[in-house]
Amino acid sequence: MKIVKATYLISSPSFDQCPSLKADKEKPGVVARNVKSFFDALNEILPFLPQGFVTSAEKRTGVEEVVACIDQYNKLDAEGL
Repeated sequence: MKIVKATYLISSPSFDQCPSLKADKEKPGVVARNVKSFFDALNEILPFLPQGFVTSAEKRTGVEEVVACIDQYNKLDAEGL
């Protein structure tokens, strides 16, 4: 199995709910292959795939998606779900 460098965004008690893959210094094709490899590996060990995001601090991509995910889980937490 190929190891893919990834960063996890911790936004809820279950850290695997919002994995985030960093894409700052990679070309789009490399990012796409890494995302596929990452989720293929997750698919081997998890019963379902979590929502995931590709983020870039340099390009500021993925910010809205990550914030929306955090908001979603905060709302669920506030509702006691």
